[in-house]
Amino acid sequence: MLELSLILPAYNAAALLEKHLSAVLVHLASLPLTSEVLIVDDGSQDMGATKLIAEKLNVRYIALPKNIGKGAAVRAGMLAAKGEVRLFTDADIPYELSSLTQFYEQIAHKGFHLAIGDRTLPESDYFQNIPFLRRLSSRAFSLIVGWILLGSSFDTQCGIKAFRADVAEDLFKVSRIDHFALDVELLYIARLRNYRIKKMPVQLRIWEETGLNVLNNGLTMLRDIMAIRQNKTRGYYQQN
Repeated sequence: MLELSLILPAYNAAALLEKHLSAVLVHLASLPLTSEVLIVDDGSQDMGATKLIAEKLNVRYIALPKNIGKGAAVRAGMLAAKGEVRLFTDADIPYELSSLTQFYEQIAHKGFHLAIGDRTLPESDYFQNIPFLRRLSSRAFSLIVGWILLGSSFDTQCGIKAFRADVAEDLFKVSRIDHFALDVELLYIARLRNYRIKKMPVQLRIWEETGLNVLNNGLTMLRDIMAIRQNKTRGYYQQN
């Protein structure tokens, strides 16, 4: 088994991958870890450009048959990954590359089941570098989620999370949300399981608008949050 898998969900993101992925591969090659990168193409309408990038850079490529949602893409990547630690982030790789080893260490050597980025931690350098409305909407969503589901404060929409392999298998096999609220669902199930969750500070590497706008996607996300509660009631999250 490899030590680290990096999963990158991608929808019409060939330009971002071409711009940023080479540096990530160089960084991974410099680490004393065996690793892999998986691009999960969420039904991109790009005439095969995402697949060509994967072939050019010699990374694994998985294609969903149609555009389903980021949650579905992450799930497919996590269940196909071979790493002892499995980490996902966005196609533009927005966080400092040192995060890859920092998150890996928390899972591989510190005994945590999950490590999740938290942009609100004092050590983080993120929110001051992004637009005010994006900052406000993200924080508001996290507060709502904490109140409705999680019972405590988590920066649910921070786009970097890592899982121990067996924990990833457990969580993603029972998860059902296909859109951006998958992050919330994963944390909700992890809390039900009493998994050890490490909040990690994050430093912004670059900022590029890549699709998620909580204000524009708010109704879908709130609907998914209510679905999570219903899924729990129906017994969908029981451990196998």
